[in-house]
Amino acid sequence: MIKKAVVTIAVGRIYYLQLAKNLIKSFLIWNGESAIKLLVLTDNTTYFEEFRNNPKVIVKLLTLEESQKSFTSKFLLIDHIIAEENLFIDCDCLIYKPLDSIFDTMSAYDFTAIGEEQTSGDFFCDIKEMINKFNVISMPVFVGSVYYFKNNHISKSVFAKALELKERYDELDFIRLRGKENEEPLFALSMALYNQHPIPDNETIKADRMFYNTSNTNVLKGKTKLKRVNQADRSTIVCEPAIVHFNDSYSESANYLMEEARLKIAGRNSTLAEIDIMFRYYFKERATSIFKFVFRPIYHFFLGPSKVHGNKRVK
Repeated sequence: MIKKAVVTIAVGRIYYLQLAKNLIKSFLIWNGESAIKLLVLTDNTTYFEEFRNNPKVIVKLLTLEESQKSFTSKFLLIDHIIAEENLFIDCDCLIYKPLDSIFDTMSAYDFTAIGEEQTSGDFFCDIKEMINKFNVISMPVFVGSVYYFKNNHISKSVFAKALELKERYDELDFIRLRGKENEEPLFALSMALYNQHPIPDNETIKADRMFYNTSNTNVLKGKTKLKRVNQADRSTIVCEPAIVHFNDSYSESANYLMEEARLKIAGRNSTLAEIDIMFRYYFKERATSIFKFVFRPIYHFFLGPSKVHGNKRVK
């Protein structure tokens, strides 16, 4: 069996398949010389035909019923892994650095995610109520864009318990996400039941874009600089993670679209292309934002509120 592998899931609409293709390209740029493999589980292997002869990328067919094409499709990972150590990375992420050090950091765990233990609050459930109901000390809280798990009994037990809890999702008063069961609180409770703990978020492994005010990245240069305001003292916190999670509509932002365009020109002279990318995405988004800010009151006065644009992740 392979020692280490990144694994991602790409199922359903072309939108998600293209996100996964961008993830693969970013992986190859920064981990092409390492022993780490990348496994893509997909219901459309044809879409990834360009990687057929690449020894670093393994594409496997994942047959799913329509009802399984949701957040909890991650529960099927354990049945298809090819490595002793596995790093799941969501398809809407991009990789900016070699991942060997991340595997080294996480190798002390059997199953983990990046987050913190909590005893109260909300995490698609009432945490206090849930830990009392299941007689656990605390519950991990995290964004499930990155998971690490070994191919061993403990990890298999965590997956099995999460799948079992899914069948009781509404009965246990978990809150649905976009009308579907969310894997995060299920994995979290399962982790707690099997004494598995999250890795504290030191903002070097990954960053979820929704928590940051600004993002300045370049996937070809390995540049990641995200900034957010510390609510405690209003200071600015800067992080430079190896993985950036462009969750929700951030994968439709100029920042992500610029990265997608850069990945298409990787390995070629990109000076003029970079200028073109800046004008096509960054400056266009800035100009549109300024225009809307200035003229929105006038538009609303004469024509009323603008139509709300749909999220591509929601059918």
